[in-house]
Amino acid sequence: MAKHKRIFQHLLLGLGLLFLVGFMARAAVVAQNVTQGYQTDQTLQKGMIVRLKPSDTSKIEALTQSDGSDMLGVIVSSSDAPVSLSNAGVESEVFVATYGRYEVLLSTQNGPIRSGDLIAVSSLGGVGMKADNTQELVVGKALQNFDGKGSTESQTVLDTSNGKRTVSLGRAPVEISISRNPIYQKDSQPGVPQFLSRLVAVVTDRQISAFRIYASVGILMVSLVIAGVMLFAGVRNGMIATGRNPLAKRSITKNMVQVTLMSLIVFVIGVIAVYLLLRV
Repeated sequence: MAKHKRIFQHLLLGLGLLFLVGFMARAAVVAQNVTQGYQTDQTLQKGMIVRLKPSDTSKIEALTQSDGSDMLGVIVSSSDAPVSLSNAGVESEVFVATYGRYEVLLSTQNGPIRSGDLIAVSSLGGVGMKADNTQELVVGKALQNFDGKGSTESQTVLDTSNGKRTVSLGRAPVEISISRNPIYQKDSQPGVPQFLSRLVAVVTDRQISAFRIYASVGILMVSLVIAGVMLFAGVRNGMIATGRNPLAKRSITKNMVQVTLMSLIVFVIGVIAVYLLLRV
C-alpha cells in the first residue's frame, strides 16, 4: 500500500512539473509576442518593416535597404497581439511587433516568394522581399506563397540595372524573428572560396581572416591524414599478423581496436584545435 502511495505521489509530482514547464513556455511565448506603441512622422501601413528614427527613438520610420541593419519590426494592429504596450498621452500611435506571426507587406522584386523563404527589406521602403545573399538581416520566414498573381494589392515600376521592371505588392503571413541572414556573403574573404566562408560563418558567426581559415583547413587535413595513416597501418598489420599467427587473433584484434581509438583521438584533437583557432 505504501509503495502504491509513493508511486501515486511521484506521478502527481511529475504531472505538476510538466504543467509548470508548459505554463512557463507559454508565458515566455506571450512575453515575446508583445507589441509596442510608437509615434511616427510618416504615413505607414500595416505590414511595413520599420526602424527607430535615429534622431528620436520614440518614433519609427520605414526601413530602407541602406539602413537594413537597424531593423526593428513590423507594423501591426493593436488588436493583433495578446498584449500591446501603449504610450500614455499619445493621441495617434502605431504598434510594432518584433516576434510572432503577422502579415507583412511584400513585393516580388526578388522573384516569387515561397513558404519557408527568408524575408528581407526591398528597395521599396518598408516593403519586404525574398532575401538573397546581400542582406545582413532578415525579418523572418514566409508562411505562405506570394507570387504576385493571386493576392496582389498593387503594382509599381522599379528602375533596375536592366531597365524598368514592374513588381507586385501584397501581404502574406510571416513568422517574425529578426535574425542574421545565414546566406549573407559579406563574411567572404578575398581568396577564400565562398562555400568555405559560409562554413566558417556557421561556426563562428563573425569575420575570420583568410590566414586563420587556411590554417584551420591545414590543421584539419594534417590530423585527417595522420589518423588515416595510423588506421590503415594498424588494420593492415593486424590482418597480416592474424594470417601468420591465428592463435593470437584475440590480442591482435585488441591492438587493432586500440589503434582505431588512437586514430579517432588524433582526428578529434585536430577538430578541437580548428574550432579553437576559429573561435578564439
